[in-house]
Amino acid sequence: MNLKFYQTVRMTGLLRFFYLLITGEHTMNSKSYLYLGLAGLTILTLGSCGKTSQEKEVSATDQQVVAKINDTAIDQHRLDRFIMTMKQNQPPTQTAGSAEASPEMKKAALKQLIRIELLYQDAQAKNLVVNDEEVEKVVERIKSQFMEQDKFQKLLTESLTSEKELRDDIRRNLSIEKLIDQQIAAQVEITEEESKAFYQENKDKFDRPEGVQISHILVKLDKESSPEDEAAAKQKIEDIKRRITNGEDFAELARTNSGCPSAAKGGDLGFIRRGQTVSEFEQCAFGLDHPGQISQIIKTSFGFHILKAGQKRPVGVTPYEEVKEPIKRQLKFQKINEELENYIQKLHAEAKIESQLELDEPPVNTP
Repeated sequence: MNLKFYQTVRMTGLLRFFYLLITGEHTMNSKSYLYLGLAGLTILTLGSCGKTSQEKEVSATDQQVVAKINDTAIDQHRLDRFIMTMKQNQPPTQTAGSAEASPEMKKAALKQLIRIELLYQDAQAKNLVVNDEEVEKVVERIKSQFMEQDKFQKLLTESLTSEKELRDDIRRNLSIEKLIDQQIAAQVEITEEESKAFYQENKDKFDRPEGVQISHILVKLDKESSPEDEAAAKQKIEDIKRRITNGEDFAELARTNSGCPSAAKGGDLGFIRRGQTVSEFEQCAFGLDHPGQISQIIKTSFGFHILKAGQKRPVGVTPYEEVKEPIKRQLKFQKINEELENYIQKLHAEAKIESQLELDEPPVNTP
C-alpha cells in the first residue's frame, strides 16, 4: 500500500480539512492523505466541483451490498462516496477520461473501507466510540465554514451524503483515531539508540546549506501603493532606524511596528539560506559581517526593511541534537504504521469477511 493507513487516519483531523476547504489545497508535502481520507467526508474535499446528474442520483440498485464484515454490510452507495473522495484527490491526469471508476480503483476503495470497518468494530468492542456531543461539535465546526447553510446542503447533495451519513462518518473515524492512539500509538516508543542509529546511517539527509539568522522590521507597501503612500512608509522606516541608532531595542520596535508575521517573535525569521528570499533581502542578509549588525534600509517588493544579523552557519551537517526530536517522531510514525498493519491483519484473521469484488488477496471470504 503506497499510503500508510495510520497517516490516513491521523493526518485527516478536522482542522486540517477546514484548512483544505478554505484554501483549496488538496495535497500537502506530496502526501495524498486525503486519497483514503476520513471515509465518506467527501463534502470537505469537493470544493466547487460540479457533479453530473448521474453522480447525484442514488437509485435503489445503488444500495446493493458489496461486502459484509461480520454482521455489518458495506453497500454500493457508501463505496461510491468513498470512490468520489479518491477521485477528488488524484492528479487531474489520472482522473481524465471516463467518469466511471476503474476496477482497480473500486478494489482499492473497498479494501480501505473494509480496513476502516474492521477498526471501527474493534473500537466498538473496546468501548472507544466517541459520544454524540463530540460528533456534534465537529458537525457545527463544519457548518460554521459556510456563510449560507444552503451551500452546505448543496455540497452534501453533490457528494451523495446526508447529514446522518456525515455524522456516522465523523463518529466512525474519530473512534478509529481514538483506538489507534490508545491501543497502538501509546505503546510505541523510540529509544535514543534507535534515533542515533538512524542519524548515523542517513547523515547525507541532514546536509545543510550556508545560513544566517536574521531578524527584520518591515514597513509594508502594496503593489498599488501611491507615491504618497511610499513616501509615508519610507519616513516611518527612517524614524525606526533612527530610534535603533539611538539605542532602542530592535525586537521591541519589531513587535510594535513591523508588518511581517515575525513581529510576534521580535522580527526573528530564524536561519535563512540562499535562494529562500528575494534577491535584495538575501544580498543584504548575507552581506552583514557579524552578529548584532544592523543593516541600512533596503526596499523589496514587500516594502522597506531593516535587518539585524544573528549567527552565521557554514555549510555542514546538522548536529544530532538539532534533529533528534524530528527523527524520533518520524521513526515513531513508521513503527506505528508497522504495528497498525499487524493489528489490522489480526482483525482480518478473526473476522468473517465476504466481498462481491474479487480483491485478489484477503479480505475475500475470510472464515
